[in-house]
Amino acid sequence: MSRERPNRGESRHSWWLFVPSCLGSTLILVVTSRWGIGFETDSESYLMAARSWTEGHGLSLIRDGLFIPMTGFPPLYPLLLASVGWAGVDAAVAARWFSAALFGVMLALAGFVTSRDAIGSKVAPVIAIAIIATSFNVLQVYGYVLSEQLFLVLLLLYLLGLSGYLRTSRRYQFWVAVLAAAAACLVRYAGVAIIGAGVLTLGRFSAGPRRKKVEDAVVFGVLSCVPLALWVIRNWAGGFSATGRSFAVRSAGIDAFRRAPLLLLSWLIPGAARGPVRAAGLFLGLSVLLVALVGAARLWHTRRADGHKIDLDAIEKCGLVFVVIYSCVFVFTMATANPEVADDARLSVPAQVVLVLVVVGWLARLFRSPGREPLSRRMIAAAVVGFLALNGAWAGAWSLWKLKNGSGFVSRKWLAAGIVETIEALPPEAAIYTNHPAAVYCMTGRAASMLPGGYPEASAFPRQTELLAMRQAIQRRGGAIVIFPWVHHEGILSTEEIEHGLDPLSVLRVPNATAYFFARRVRAES
Repeated sequence: MSRERPNRGESRHSWWLFVPSCLGSTLILVVTSRWGIGFETDSESYLMAARSWTEGHGLSLIRDGLFIPMTGFPPLYPLLLASVGWAGVDAAVAARWFSAALFGVMLALAGFVTSRDAIGSKVAPVIAIAIIATSFNVLQVYGYVLSEQLFLVLLLLYLLGLSGYLRTSRRYQFWVAVLAAAAACLVRYAGVAIIGAGVLTLGRFSAGPRRKKVEDAVVFGVLSCVPLALWVIRNWAGGFSATGRSFAVRSAGIDAFRRAPLLLLSWLIPGAARGPVRAAGLFLGLSVLLVALVGAARLWHTRRADGHKIDLDAIEKCGLVFVVIYSCVFVFTMATANPEVADDARLSVPAQVVLVLVVVGWLARLFRSPGREPLSRRMIAAAVVGFLALNGAWAGAWSLWKLKNGSGFVSRKWLAAGIVETIEALPPEAAIYTNHPAAVYCMTGRAASMLPGGYPEASAFPRQTELLAMRQAIQRRGGAIVIFPWVHHEGILSTEEIEHGLDPLSVLRVPNATAYFFARRVRAES
């Protein structure tokens, strides 16, 4: 259904309202990452692949001293980090600045999506940006080295392109959606949800006869899949798994369904909140949500009774179809490939961001429709203010903590203790063992081996043989053992075994880790 386009002056005024919000949010992200951008387990693969590309080894991971082609992650995000390697910029440094830039671009696109949906509303884009910019889950994504940063930008470009095509049938907008969907699949394998959503949306909502709808859906689906298909062929041709994952129905995946609904609560309160703070946060968040629902229901009922029907806009149709398909992909992954996704709130961020844009745009159009319902309007306005205040409190606490201490393997205490510098200064041949290789690599750039007994299937290995091999490697080459007490593995070496059995040269301790350093021992030839 055609929509009236906003005049240029009104659109320009809306841009001047939300562009400063985007720039301010980006600046806050830069300031709070003064200790460095955060790292987590997946960050190791992105950084390692980017550095190996810069060094001429292709997109590879270092395993046991060998370069192994990366297949578990698509290539576009590591290539982005490596794009400035020619200038001598390390991938970890590039990740910090790309994260801030992508955060600003994502917020600007979110404001633009809302301004297209809520035609004529100058406040709706600012509200949408404020909700997203203060979301704890979104801040976690952009505070770490994670591919979701680029994925969200491409997702919003897809929504703009496809919704514009549904409204105006302009072909260039169709191609924007195709390119965004194809690129999203090269950032995250979950990008197939965008392709599926685009095919369904075009087949159901695009203008024209049925034949044209089918043609649009087929062209979109086929062309969007081409880059991902080439990447999968590359993986297969090298004798590796297509995506680095195996799919089978798992009992752990079925059990994860009980925990999955808790992800929705993370949209209201951070999962790290505990005790009375968590209880109070949940109460306030659910109360605000209830007030908003009651106010919106009253206002919608009044508009219906007055004969003013508020249909779904093109952006809302595209967004809701994506949320449904993405949820199906999420459930499939949880049940067959990785049950742990049920505990990872960041994986729900794409659906969260899209739903925020859909709801804000729909409510803005509901507000602007004819008729008067002052109580409902006040309820919705109060809920929006309350939700922004609650989000702002969590975002402020996160920002202050990150500014003071760092986050995600990056700690002020680590830097102050000199652990990072000492590991970086070890000779290239030094042996490094740890119970968390990803953390060591992300902080120091040095590949590390898992401690004996640190594997989940440790019982399948002869532990004494591994211990002897590690002892010989440390004595022959020198090196370090880094223990993170918050990482638990069955059968891992104890502190007593390391201190009394291996005789370290020096020990550095911080609250969240201990590093043991060993000198190279050259045995005299007999």
